[in-house]
Amino acid sequence: MIALACYCGDFAQGERVLHPWRTFGPPLADSVAAIDYVRLADTPGVGFGLAMLGPLGTLRVLVDSMSPQPPFGHWRGASLLELDDAAIETFEERARIAPEGWSIGIGHHMRGAVCRVDPSATALLREPGTYSYFVHASWREAQQTEDAMRWVDRSWEHLRAHSSPATQINYLSVGSESAVATSYGDNYRRLAALKARVDADNVFHLNRNIRPRAMALTE
Repeated sequence: MIALACYCGDFAQGERVLHPWRTFGPPLADSVAAIDYVRLADTPGVGFGLAMLGPLGTLRVLVDSMSPQPPFGHWRGASLLELDDAAIETFEERARIAPEGWSIGIGHHMRGAVCRVDPSATALLREPGTYSYFVHASWREAQQTEDAMRWVDRSWEHLRAHSSPATQINYLSVGSESAVATSYGDNYRRLAALKARVDADNVFHLNRNIRPRAMALTE
């Protein structure tokens, strides 16, 4: 298993936070280091692959990287109220029974300056202490579809017990009007009124849709 981490803040504090994780095992390879923001999305180099997988494993990864991406994929996400022991145990349990091609992402920890902005100053809510997360599976053969999708859907259902009612919109896996409204909170009414001015017929609706206020009131 490969795990990716990002700590934004004081270097010494970051080392303290990541130390238990980096020494758990310990890992076969560790490429954690201070990097410039522009390199945040870089992938680990060949040296990391050799230490982690050995020559043959690294060769396989290189070959796979040149192959077309898996044609099938399915993911669902939401926002965690907090990353407590119960949530962590749920992630661990779902990882143990995951199919090939699985991944779990936990990020967007809401804290600091971004949470000190007035909630009405932007459209999006920033509830302190919450995290975004997703569960994902990708696969190449059609016969793998049922098992892969079942794992994603059931993992998401198990995690809902730890999830916030409101979800970061690009992680929202429910398209109902009530789910969208909850995720925007008190800002939803203003957004619906704005939508009525600029798109009264709801032409742009293939999204986590904000319906024009007039339409919402008449249906």
